[in-house]
Amino acid sequence: MDSSRRAVESYWRSRMIDGATSDEDKVTPVYKLEEICELLRSSHVTIVKEVSDFILKRLDHRSPVVKQKALRLIKYAVGKSGVEFRREMQRHSAAVRQLFHYKGQMDSLKGDALNKAVRDTAHETISAIFSEENVRLSSRELLA
Repeated sequence: MDSSRRAVESYWRSRMIDGATSDEDKVTPVYKLEEICELLRSSHVTIVKEVSDFILKRLDHRSPVVKQKALRLIKYAVGKSGVEFRREMQRHSAAVRQLFHYKGQMDSLKGDALNKAVRDTAHETISAIFSEENVRLSSRELLA
């Protein structure tokens, strides 16, 4: 019974990430990002690793929209989700760095704009992951 409950909760978390990184060309609502941040802040390390894996898998999606939304989610959550998520993203920063030179299919309407947005967001995300300001904020949270 307990394992089926964990499986359902894991599925729920993966659907939450899928919803925030959908393939539709709309900005993810902030309340969805906040829900994920709250989950990451209040959860055990194993759940943080599991959610991190879900997000990192979205970086492998073929759509540049999904890649960019996943990068935005990481960038947003690194500053608001606590130390464990930051460490997990620092461990897996190679997955973000490989998008520095991303070349996807050209869009018939937008040309290379979507691919350039992925590259730019990857640079911003790495800056956020290794930002000293966020590290200082996290250490203040631990002291409080």
